[in-house]
Amino acid sequence: AIMGCSGNFGNDQPAVKIPAGHYFLLGDNRGNAADSRFTGPDWGLGMVPESDFVGKAERILLSRDSARIGKEID
Repeated sequence: AIMGCSGNFGNDQPAVKIPAGHYFLLGDNRGNAADSRFTGPDWGLGMVPESDFVGKAERILLSRDSARIGKEID
């Protein structure tokens, strides 16, 4: 378990309003991820301000559509 998250903890996320200039991030294993669904001093991200991003995605590394792998992101 990651930082106290386990099993179905957090699977029933209610609708949320994302403030302008912020992002809502989900882990790829939502039943076991400390992501934007949670806030707190010890775990969870909460809403992430755009200013916290320091890079830009440039290529697709993994996709269900194998033709997209390695393609540049516009």
